[in-house]
Amino acid sequence: MNSFTSRPGSPTKTTALLKPFYLSSSSTSPIPNGYSTYTSPLLNGGSSPAPLINGKSVSNSLFPKDLMRLRKGVKLLLIDVRDRADFQREHIKRDAVICIEPTILRRKSINATSLMEALMISPPTEVNFFANREKFDYVVLYDWDSTSFGPLDSPLSVLVQTIYEREFTRMLKHAPIILVGGLEAWKKEFGEADVTKGDGEVVKPPPPSTSTETFALANPPTPRLSARNPFANGTIPSALSSSSGSRRGESGSLCVVLLQEESIIYSQRGTEEKGELAMETSTIVYAGLAAVFGVVISLYIALIAWSPDPIVTHDSEKKYRSHKHRTDAQPLPLLSDPSTVDLSVVIPAYNETERLPIMLASAIDHLSKTTHSFEVLIVDDGSSDDTSAASLSLAGKYPKCDIRVVTLEKNLGKGGAVRHGMLYASGERLLMVDADGASRFNDLELLWRAMDDIAPDCGAGVVVGSRAHLVRTDAVVKRSLLRNILMYGLHTILRIVGVGHIRDTQCGFKLFSRSAAQQIFPHQHLPTWIFDVELLLLAKQLRIPVAEVPIDWHEVPGSKLNVVTASLQMLRDLLIVRANHLLGRWKASSDKVKSD
Repeated sequence: MNSFTSRPGSPTKTTALLKPFYLSSSSTSPIPNGYSTYTSPLLNGGSSPAPLINGKSVSNSLFPKDLMRLRKGVKLLLIDVRDRADFQREHIKRDAVICIEPTILRRKSINATSLMEALMISPPTEVNFFANREKFDYVVLYDWDSTSFGPLDSPLSVLVQTIYEREFTRMLKHAPIILVGGLEAWKKEFGEADVTKGDGEVVKPPPPSTSTETFALANPPTPRLSARNPFANGTIPSALSSSSGSRRGESGSLCVVLLQEESIIYSQRGTEEKGELAMETSTIVYAGLAAVFGVVISLYIALIAWSPDPIVTHDSEKKYRSHKHRTDAQPLPLLSDPSTVDLSVVIPAYNETERLPIMLASAIDHLSKTTHSFEVLIVDDGSSDDTSAASLSLAGKYPKCDIRVVTLEKNLGKGGAVRHGMLYASGERLLMVDADGASRFNDLELLWRAMDDIAPDCGAGVVVGSRAHLVRTDAVVKRSLLRNILMYGLHTILRIVGVGHIRDTQCGFKLFSRSAAQQIFPHQHLPTWIFDVELLLLAKQLRIPVAEVPIDWHEVPGSKLNVVTASLQMLRDLLIVRANHLLGRWKASSDKVKSD
């Protein structure tokens, strides 16, 4: 069943303002396009007879003179749709007049119940009038100067929809009527004499009305049972059920009851508003936490994806060849085994057939003059040239020296090659040195003495050669601009990740005691060239003392480092190392782990 056509006085929408048909065409006011009005079907034989003015039926709009005529003998409720402050300053002089602010009507999903709740802070008399609006013959709406109800989302149209179109409990006798021209037209027609003036500051309920328009509820409507409905307990209807002659003495009691109910509603509304605010705050907090959680999970997944895979050692890589064993490879000792020589020199080599002979000659020349027993471990990092064969030929040039050649099946990177050599070295002390010969091998004695100081009696210690003292010398000043840019950028990042106490982390001349190597290298993950930083971070976490010793150094042409690619890889790898250690994915342990 169509609810609108089955109830008396259901409005229909038109696209032009319909003024009372009994007025002359000369008094018609222009109406903007796109506006809508409401016409009562009662004019065409509705179920309730409409009051007459001079024998004419009332339409859905009235001009001030028509409203003045209609006031006599008809129960009218005027609704002023303006701000409360404006209403208090001035409004049409009428006993039954209430104020509904436009801001209330602009709320989302406004309905008759929520509108009634919003009016509970209004004067009790206004609350009473609105609660019994269906008892009036006509409800007249006005604002400042509107000539029509306006668009469907305007306050006047929304009010009509709220109290008439969508209201089926307290149904009005007729569709609401608009006062054409509003308060301004009323004042222009009748002047200030028919306007109630106020101070516009304090809301004071008007005195008890003695007008013949005040009415009693012979059959009070069944209230909606709601904790926020002040009429739910039947108090007000019973107070209003007395005759108009006896109600004068009860007006004070009525106001007291309304004020008490209003105080309760205030408290309930405050509690509910606080609850709603708390719910909104909780929703925002939960949404924020969910977003943060999503970001954290995404970053964690990215960390897992970007972290290097564990280094796998193949069986062939656990053997070495030498001058004595060119064809029959021999098994390499493990780092966890006891040492058999004083020093192991680990040389990572990738396509180093040209620079390796010069560097090896310098190393053998110096080591042969010392009293330390030694071995040289050349790790061919999956070279594409004949580095392994060239290394074996060099071993033949120094038959009295223990030079071992290990060939990795694929290129791991400098860090992977150094790690492999350290895990299979035999020395009590282990020296990593670059194959380019940039570091002077004579400076080994400086590192050796520093190791004696920080790790006596075969204790754990790390000594790094440092070029920091060369920053303002020709050795660095004449170095390529790209390498200098890379150096300064690296130092800045190192201070952030926690190894800023080491001035030169990237020098390829570092000495480890066997005890330190057994704790550090099994936990190394980075195979790339920035692995030095990870080694120093591990030493710091394991509380292994680290000394920095100035050494002589010169740049050797032929570097295979791409400064742009290396810089980006450096930043990524440093963040990966720091994040994995902070999150506990990578852990350093002082336990001496066996080689893989």
